Amino acid sequence: DLLVFTKSLGLNEERGTWVHPDVAMNLGQWCSPRFAVAVAKWVREWMGGRVGKGIMPYHIERYMANRKDIPHTHFSMLNEMIFGLVGPLESNGYHLPDRMLPDISMGRMFCKWLRDNKGLDTNELPTYDHKFADGRIVAAKLYPNSVLADFRQHFHEEWLPKRAVKYFEEKDPEALPHLQKLLPTTEFKYLTE
Repeated sequence: DLLVFTKSLGLNEERGTWVHPDVAMNLGQWCSPRFAVAVAKWVREWMGGRVGKGIMPYHIERYMANRKDIPHTHFSMLNEMIFGLVGPLESNGYHLPDRMLPDISMGRMFCKWLRDNKGLDTNELPTYDHKFADGRIVAAKLYPNSVLADFRQHFHEEWLPKRAVKYFEEKDPEALPHLQKLLPTTEFKYLTE
């Protein structure tokens, strides 16, 4: 059996190394102690029958549990915050605590912006039953796709550079070095002075 295959000739897109997944996992464990510990933890959970809940970060699990309830005509605040904030922070090494809900903070701010700038009655927005892991169900707003570009611009130009630092300073200052990687340096310095 060929477990490692290298192609070094041809177009750049066709070059590379293929490794059997079992060998790749072993290679990854050899290269990264952090990855080795993560794999060992997963194997112990699998052996103990605990695979499933708790494997993904809490907020990503929350997103996965609710995404089927978001119609294709709308978006949820959590959906956009996963892609714009939670995922990037996780990939930068910061695990957002379960108790923190930046999607609620952003939702309140964006609703005010919609009322003030678009004349939209946000009390009339449809809702969906947002499920939490502890069994709570909350009526969360659905936002029409027609304001998605507005949301993304507002998030990147208002909430992230002007509110996120204060939000994390108050709730978990350990996030600030990770948040800094998401912000332009000049804006981060300005906000923390």
